[in-house]
Amino acid sequence: MRRSVLNLAVSAFIIVVLTSCATVSKKDGVAIKKEDDNIRPYQLVGIWKNENMSYTFDKDGYATITMGMQTIGGAGKFKDSSLKYEIDYTQTPMTLDLVHFDTKNNRVRNRMAMIVKFITKDKIQVKTFNNDTYPEKFEENDQYSLFFVRAGEESGEGVVNTSSTNPSH
Repeated sequence: MRRSVLNLAVSAFIIVVLTSCATVSKKDGVAIKKEDDNIRPYQLVGIWKNENMSYTFDKDGYATITMGMQTIGGAGKFKDSSLKYEIDYTQTPMTLDLVHFDTKNNRVRNRMAMIVKFITKDKIQVKTFNNDTYPEKFEENDQYSLFFVRAGEESGEGVVNTSSTNPSH
């Protein structure tokens, strides 16, 4: 039930991204990534899946969300917008923003703030309240958290290094 509510919240964000036109973000521009190779333990770039949805984070800072037959995001997937991501590996927990960017007017339409934790190099925990406020921390049996496993790596040639990993946690 809790997972259904969280997936519903993510679905609502997808609808907002698809339909919003005038929401202004608290940040002016989009800095693709903020990282320090000495601090970040693992690379986020790749395809991450659970039983209900997947995220794809490419090396150019674009994100794609897929739920069932509905896919949003990426670069140039929509006429006047894209979905980018920003991750700050220096924060504890790491912060991750999904940024709906208006390419026609060169501005941020809206932003979903998340925190992310690498359980292993191939498993992450993500938490969001589906708005622009970061959750403070992860909690045991956290109803707002989702777990994802790495399903592959994104390359210029498409998906490589796919596996049949079970996403259960």
